[in-house]
Formats: sequence, C-alpha cells, structure tokens
Amino acid sequence: MTDSNSLLDHAEAILTSVKELIGKMRAPLSIPERPRVALFLTIAEQFESAIRLGRAGMGTHGAVHVRSMLEALVSMNMLAMRLDYVDQMRFEKFKGEKKLYESLLKNHDLPDDQKTALQARLTQCKASYDALFAKGIRPKKITDDFSSAGLAEFIAPYTILCSLSHNDLVALATRHQGETGMTYKAVVADNFMQSIYSVAMTAMMTAAKPLGEIARFNADGHFFEHLFQGMNQVWGSYLQSVGAK
Repeated sequence: MTDSNSLLDHAEAILTSVKELIGKMRAPLSIPERPRVALFLTIAEQFESAIRLGRAGMGTHGAVHVRSMLEALVSMNMLAMRLDYVDQMRFEKFKGEKKLYESLLKNHDLPDDQKTALQARLTQCKASYDALFAKGIRPKKITDDFSSAGLAEFIAPYTILCSLSHNDLVALATRHQGETGMTYKAVVADNFMQSIYSVAMTAMMTAAKPLGEIARFNADGHFFEHLFQGMNQVWGSYLQSVGAK
C-alpha cells in the first residue's frame, strides 16, 4: 500500500499529461464525437477536483467527483456504441426537469407569478419529453449501462462511491468520528484514499485511451501515442507501488 501523498502525486502526474492532451486537442464538430470529447473534458475536470480535495484533506468528498467521473465515462462509451444514446441523455435531462417542476408546483405557498413561470417551463419541458417518449426512449438508470458500456468492473466501486456521496451514516462517521469525539476534516486512512483514487486514475486512463481516434491533434501523428504511453508509465509505477499484479 502506498501513502496518500504518493498516491496523489501519481494522480497529478497523470493530470499533467491530460492537460497537455487538452491543450493540443481540437474537438470534432459531429455527433457523437463532439459530446464524447465534452464528456472527456468533464471527466478531466472532475479528476482535478478530486485531486484538489484530496490535497486539502477531504478525500472522501473527492469521492463525489469520482462517482461523477464514472457516470460520464459510461455515457462516453455508450455514445460510441449507440448513436441514439444522445436522445437517451436528452430524455434523462427532460425527465429530471419535469420531475422538479411538478414537485415545485405542488407547493401551495408559491406566489402566482412563480407558479405561472414554472408552469410555462413545465409545458415546454413536457413537450420535449413526450416527443422523445414517442420515439421509444424510456427512463433508465446509469447503472443499467455499466455492463453495456464495457465497464462492469466499475459497478462495485460505483456502489461504494454512491454511499460516500449521499451522506449516509458510514460516510459521516468516516469523515467526522475522531478517537475521542467528533472532528472536522478527520484524517482519511491511506487504504481508504487508495480505494477512491485508484478508481479515479483508472477512469481517467480509460477515458483518455480512445481520444486519439476521436479528436484531432495539431502536433505530429505520434503525439497522442507518446503522451498516452507516458501516462501508462505513471499508471504502471503506481500499480507497482501498491503491489498490484
């Protein structure tokens, strides 16, 4: 097992290469390649957010961002497999908005002008929702697509990350139960940090791997392969440090 500082050093080394990739990258204009690149950029931002929280002694809060990395990675892979997955993403967006507006409109204390505005938004949202529903799109959970996206190995880690994201009793105890009483920013054990940030690095590497085929790079044709190879070396160094086979 490696200590948390070494763990984050490896993560930051990977992030440095990811940023260099982003700096040289030109995103395509077509679907599904462009939203796939957008998802990659989001994954990179979430990865950086998780690292910063880890450096600040709040690694368990970094788990929230790692969980989102996995969700974005699923969508990124599904877009490569199904062109109509764009419609699925739109449908889930409208479904969430529709549920929110319907819930807010049940509040009898809302002023009439706010109700009118919300009702207008609901009408517009429902029209988009109904159009996609008529096309055969149906509600589904992101967890339904882990296996379809070729990411079944992330199902168990995702479950753990969800528990840390929802402020359940185990998460609260991990963050705030000290040896003699409750504490602020309790020290996160190295093995716990490893369980979170190993997933983050794996997800970041998985998201970066197809980028050479999706985006364009201004540098010579070997730029992506060279940089990704460097990322792999960092990843291999980390795996060696934790004794992974």
